[in-house]
Amino acid sequence: MMINDFKGMRPKWASEWTDRNFRNQFFLTILFVIGANLLSFHCFIEMGPRVGIQLHDYCHLFLKPYDFSLILFTLIYASVGIAFTFLLPHPKKLLMGLQAFSIIALMRAASIYLVPLSPPADMIILHDPVAEFFLKRGDVMVTNDLFFSGHVSFCILLYFTAQNSIIKRLCAITTFIIGVLIIWQHVHYTIDVVAAPFFTYAAVKLVEYVHHSYQRGFNTQFNTTE
Repeated sequence: MMINDFKGMRPKWASEWTDRNFRNQFFLTILFVIGANLLSFHCFIEMGPRVGIQLHDYCHLFLKPYDFSLILFTLIYASVGIAFTFLLPHPKKLLMGLQAFSIIALMRAASIYLVPLSPPADMIILHDPVAEFFLKRGDVMVTNDLFFSGHVSFCILLYFTAQNSIIKRLCAITTFIIGVLIIWQHVHYTIDVVAAPFFTYAAVKLVEYVHHSYQRGFNTQFNTTE
């Protein structure tokens, strides 16, 4: 089934590209992705010096912090690469996934502003070259972008958007492992990780609702065939 999807990928994209509505959404979505993420990164940097509340996390009491950066980086970006690749044969759902990704970025900026938290005292910084490129200024890394977890929310988004049962199960397993290791490394509080799937689900349903309601939206949902 997956092989057949890739065999039909090129004609499907060619067919969709003839639709003016799809082309418009494609360009608007790319701008939305860039704009939403640049805005959220700017907000994170501006809020970087802000002092927030430091929570007492019971999971941290039982889990001595350990640096899982290499494992986390590998799991996160391997999952992104695999899930994105297998979403390519589904042009409309790929765009909807990118739209949900942008909404999550904006939701994180808002939630981090409204719920100011300081990182755990014994936090081990997660070394993520991609995040550090945007969130590191000199030797200072933004570490109070906590509620809710961006890594977990984006990984669970891969689960919601996956069009293949094998990829969906893979994303579910890796998201669970990533969530546990992020808590274990004391990068996030448990509430940051637990809340992430709910925000992601809300973003996914918002995208589906807008497309269903909007006259020029895509008449499809993530978990249905196009």
